[in-house]
Amino acid sequence: MGKYRFVLAIFVALSHIGTYFAGINQGVVSVVSFLLISGFTMQKSVDNYFRGGGN
Repeated sequence: MGKYRFVLAIFVALSHIGTYFAGINQGVVSVVSFLLISGFTMQKSVDNYFRGGGN
């Protein structure tokens, strides 16, 4: 997962420079992917906490 996030960060940096891949702004796709990963991680964390895994 760490390598995937690193690649997404590179795409965001390239987006800020102004490069496009196949006419698509890869920065937007990367940010949406970051949000999906974050939402999945938070859902798992909250689910674990409220099912008795947290203190």
